[in-house]
Amino acid sequence: MEPVRLFLGRWGVVLALWGWAGAGWGQDPAYDPPAGYYLGSEGVLGTELHAVLHQKIRGHTVLSYGSGGTVPALRVLDAMPNDPTQVNLIYWGTGRAGSNYGGSTGQWNHEHLWPQSYGVSSGPGNSDLFELRPCDVSANSERSNKYFQEIIGGTVPTHAPLCRKTSPAWMPRPEEKGDIARAMFYMAVRYEGGDGTPDLKLSDTPNAAAYTFGRVSDLLAWHRADPVDEGERKRNHLIYSSYQFNRNPFVDDPDFAELVFRGVPVVRFAAVRTQAVEGGTGTNAAAVLVSRRGPVTNELTVTLSYGGSSGTNVLAAAPVTVTIPAGESSVEVTLAAAANSGSQGNRTLTVATGTNAAYAAVDGAVTLTVTDASESGLASWASGYGLSGADAGAQADPDGDGWSNAQEYAFGLVPNVAGGELVQVPVGGGKITYRQRSGVTYLVRSATDLGSGFDGTVSAVKSSPQPENLPAGYEQWEATMPAGNRGFLKVEATVSP
Repeated sequence: MEPVRLFLGRWGVVLALWGWAGAGWGQDPAYDPPAGYYLGSEGVLGTELHAVLHQKIRGHTVLSYGSGGTVPALRVLDAMPNDPTQVNLIYWGTGRAGSNYGGSTGQWNHEHLWPQSYGVSSGPGNSDLFELRPCDVSANSERSNKYFQEIIGGTVPTHAPLCRKTSPAWMPRPEEKGDIARAMFYMAVRYEGGDGTPDLKLSDTPNAAAYTFGRVSDLLAWHRADPVDEGERKRNHLIYSSYQFNRNPFVDDPDFAELVFRGVPVVRFAAVRTQAVEGGTGTNAAAVLVSRRGPVTNELTVTLSYGGSSGTNVLAAAPVTVTIPAGESSVEVTLAAAANSGSQGNRTLTVATGTNAAYAAVDGAVTLTVTDASESGLASWASGYGLSGADAGAQADPDGDGWSNAQEYAFGLVPNVAGGELVQVPVGGGKITYRQRSGVTYLVRSATDLGSGFDGTVSAVKSSPQPENLPAGYEQWEATMPAGNRGFLKVEATVSP
């Protein structure tokens, strides 16, 4: 019998599959607006949306100002969570006995968040519960009619030490900035004149004579930095269900703020898949969803921004912009990781919607993880023998013995030591033995005449008993020529990492 020759078949690549599943959270539906309350508000913005919302909330039930109406209402609306006998003081965040209402030092009274001198000294705006809060008498006096503004530096108010002030402006505590901003948005939409309270407006240039309060750019920033919480939702719903029977749209739907006061679509940014495998496509690539709220009649180009220690060099392509087509509200963006044969470990980068005057981006950055492609069995095997770079390649022959790394891997040889027994052919036995390992496909072929080629197949079985000196991860298998035949046997190995 002629010596058995070995054959290496095709070389393949197996990709690992990765996926992502998100988790959401819910709010108490008891505080939601009734179904259809904001009907007609979708797909519009700016003055058109302002008009729609005004019609929803105008003409509310007006309470009398003082002990017969607003005072008992504030005792309920702003009761301390753990002690309903006390009211929560704006600018302080501490409680005071609800019964201690009055105008003297140490008592509490009404704080008009929208100052009376800016247009709410008369009419329903003077007693509107959405803009009234219990306040320490001295703090109320010190705030006076200062407009709201983000202040860097300034001075500490004597009677509100967690706030900041300048001569014309006041900055509340961080945890109440958003609540105050949404109250100001409400006032500017609710009041357009004609019912005893003048047309109220928001601007970055406040003017009491024109009933224009501010500053709107800072209020918009506060609105997103201090989002709506359940306490604010509950207060909003109590005013609706028990007192005025209207709602604050900007508590119910925070997107209304930018849609009305910036007059631009709101762009959201969400992760679809946060992991990308090097060189992967489809579900092996990361993906984000860019969506918009507002009119969809025109296409909208949105910029993307990147950060993180790895930067965009780990991506096959890092798009600078993405366009939401006309008629569509969203588009999915695929972010594929570049193929990289080096062993670098997992890396991260961030991607977000960039700011732009054409829209309001309201979501934070998403962190993406770029994962090394699963290391092949052969690569791991070669690394275990200290091979790297070109010497670790499938077709490399670092020991120069005529056998490639893939062949030596398939049949249990040593890649950096020349020689070694490959197969055993017992004399006259018509049988070969060889080593197999998991992850490699083996096929034994036969030929009775080398001129006609290996056109037959022979079944192989695992040897029993197994030799004791096999390399780790290998088994010995054997194949025998069919009875009565003489010829040649060949083992083909298909290595698929």
